[in-house]
Amino acid sequence: MNLLKRINSWKQSPKYAKFQRNIAPKILSILFAVVFWLYVMDQVNPEMVKTIPDVKVEMLNLESVQNEGMVIMGDKEFYVDVKLKGRRSEVIKVTANDLLITADLEGFQKGTNNIMLNSKIFVSNVAIESLSMNSIKISLDRIVEVAKSVKIEYVGTLAENYTTGDLSVTPQEITVKGPESLVNNISSIRGQLDLTEVSNQLAKEIPVTPVDLDGNVVNGVELGKNYVTVQIGIYKLSNIPVGILTSNEVAEGYKLVKMEVLPAVITIRGNEEIVSNVESIMTEEINLMDLTETTELEVALSLPEGISVPFAEQTATVKIYVEPLMMGTLEYNSAEIAIENMNPELNYEVLTPESTLFIAYVQDSQSVVSELEKGDMKLSVDVGTLEEGDRRLELKYFSETPYTSVRLSPETLLIRITRR
Repeated sequence: MNLLKRINSWKQSPKYAKFQRNIAPKILSILFAVVFWLYVMDQVNPEMVKTIPDVKVEMLNLESVQNEGMVIMGDKEFYVDVKLKGRRSEVIKVTANDLLITADLEGFQKGTNNIMLNSKIFVSNVAIESLSMNSIKISLDRIVEVAKSVKIEYVGTLAENYTTGDLSVTPQEITVKGPESLVNNISSIRGQLDLTEVSNQLAKEIPVTPVDLDGNVVNGVELGKNYVTVQIGIYKLSNIPVGILTSNEVAEGYKLVKMEVLPAVITIRGNEEIVSNVESIMTEEINLMDLTETTELEVALSLPEGISVPFAEQTATVKIYVEPLMMGTLEYNSAEIAIENMNPELNYEVLTPESTLFIAYVQDSQSVVSELEKGDMKLSVDVGTLEEGDRRLELKYFSETPYTSVRLSPETLLIRITRR
């Protein structure tokens, strides 16, 4: 009611009369102004679309995920392209700092999760038209701690004729912390020990890394310790003959023909100063008493202190050949007896008749006697210092075979020595 009174009062005032003058041009001016403003807005400051690339996605409630003992696997940072729409004068001012793209991790569990993106712009009169992707895939895994065994790998080659001994590793296990899928993929904690040209005992710290069954390094986990201490013995190798230690004799009427041992040579290991003083490795003592036949025995080796046998058993096979003693004979006449060390100024005449039979009674093992031949033995007498006269000289025999015993009958040869 008051408004109507005011309008009526204004119409009766001089101002209204003045306003009524030239009303048409005034209306045209207003219409022109509106049209001009629309033109300017459409042509000079038009509506436009702009894309801001690589806007980082902010993770919300990341601490909540971490507090639940989980961690993001794979890609941890995501970027999207944001398409904006608005008047040019406003749109061109927008930067990535004016935008907020978020992914809320609240409530998501272990595994692959599809998380929708939320967007916000802090500039008036400009709108977010679209995102290059509306969601991201995030894999979450649980954090675990597991003890894994330490394994040492040797690299390089030791000095010649040296070998490794026992290896000591401290600690033998190391705790691994990280995503469960990665920790479960770790087979061991590997350290590499370089033995190139090493010839002495070795003690050192070496770095270690987690590896899978194929020996590939597993990244993305934490080790409780990054180093281990290793100690390893380095020992000298030497090839040494094996000797046979015996006691007593074989049974009466039998002969120990020979003994064989396998292996005949054995490789020993030990500190260099000890190995250098070892000339042979003996078997434990074998008692030959009352042996009457060939026997094969497994005998322990008697190893000096500080010496070991790395590539064989600490035993040897000993074969003892025993045969019965037998008597064989070889027959000679006087013409077959050699006269040694003759003086060229003297004559030597054998007075023993040629028909006299000289017999060599040879006692030895069955195998030796069975193959006995006349050519195996030579009978002779020595006249080197004798003067003229008839001399009865003692017979001697020579043979390359060391027979058990030899008896000659008769034992002498009668020779006459005269001056030429």
